[in-house]
Amino acid sequence: MSEGRIDFHNHIIPGVDDGSKSIEESLEMARQAVESGISQIICSSHLNRRTWLPEYDEKVSKALIQLNEALAKASIPVSVQKGYEIAIDRHLSPLQSVFHAGLAQLPVFLIELPMMGTPLYMLTEFFEIHVNKYRVILAHPERCIDFNSKKEDFLRAVEMGVLIQLDAGSLTGQFGRAAKLAADWFIKNKAAHFMCSDAHSTGSRSYLVYKEAIKILNEKYGNPVTEKLTVTNPGFLVKGEFDKIDTVLPEEKNLLSRILGMKKKGN
Repeated sequence: MSEGRIDFHNHIIPGVDDGSKSIEESLEMARQAVESGISQIICSSHLNRRTWLPEYDEKVSKALIQLNEALAKASIPVSVQKGYEIAIDRHLSPLQSVFHAGLAQLPVFLIELPMMGTPLYMLTEFFEIHVNKYRVILAHPERCIDFNSKKEDFLRAVEMGVLIQLDAGSLTGQFGRAAKLAADWFIKNKAAHFMCSDAHSTGSRSYLVYKEAIKILNEKYGNPVTEKLTVTNPGFLVKGEFDKIDTVLPEEKNLLSRILGMKKKGN
């Protein structure tokens, strides 16, 4: 198992959004993360029109301190840094709250698109953020219902410097065949930079899914691709070395090579 994986899209902070419901659940999520090879976690609590308030940020910060204290007490070898998953909103630009919206105090915004349709102003909003010297990471665009009609827009976004983060559940098929095919499309078209857990619990949307996605990536695209999506690129991200982050362009293994690979494992 590879060490040093970094996960910056998850909902491990207890009691602040639709993620973990308790400290106990968060601790178990952290144990699962460590077992999946993760050594660094940046949370991404939901931030939207309803929660865009200093009071919400204070709530997240307090829960984060309590979680890190509990992690240390339980001797779980990982700590959690603060971050947000920002719902894109033309009338509520992330630039209005840069004091708390970045990932781990980095000039980076993790942006979530509406699942039911990509807004027409997407590229304009990204351009505005970039002009103000902040980088955009687009969270799980493969899950957007209108993905097939927006492929060119996503490629243009990547050309602009937008970074693409795929969900583990998309690669495993948890979010359906369309999301799985779309995730593969991003990888094959040199338009994927990261793969994160988007873990919400210890159940169906957990780090166990992330662990399965790692296996699928290794078998389908090879270990170098997996390492780049989960170790190398996230490593550059947390160091603020954004220019070193690059997309992957794998050669998908054909059926014969997969069979030979399985036979070699058996030996």
